Amino acid sequence: MLLPWIRAAFILLALFLPGCDGDPRPKPVSVRGKVVGPTAKSVGPATVIFWPEDSKNNHGASAVCEADGSFHLQCTPGNYKATVSPIRPKGATTSPSPQGPESTIPIQYQNQLTTTLTVKVPDIGADNFVLNLKPVLRTSQ
Repeated sequence: MLLPWIRAAFILLALFLPGCDGDPRPKPVSVRGKVVGPTAKSVGPATVIFWPEDSKNNHGASAVCEADGSFHLQCTPGNYKATVSPIRPKGATTSPSPQGPESTIPIQYQNQLTTTLTVKVPDIGADNFVLNLKPVLRTSQ
């Protein structure tokens, strides 16, 4: 007589436990985008980093840009600041200077504290982000 109740309890547990993993964080989603330099050309070899505004519930994410500026990364939905930094091309012995003439990335976009690039990653991910790097206007002193 007790056997049907035990069987029913196990069936209910089997149905409800898989959804209770105890992790309140959302699952990572796919994000694809492109970095466009100040002259509307590719920024060359670069690293894109998403810095979460809510670091308690989100982790950052990073990707290396392809030659055309495209990138793909996985991150949790939320709001991020984005930085773009040059990386050493294959075969080069030194990294490009962040402010040097060979860098096509304005210095303001290379630092988490000074970047103005913001990204809102939706729950379903995205495949069309464009990070436009505008030229830095210098004021005369």
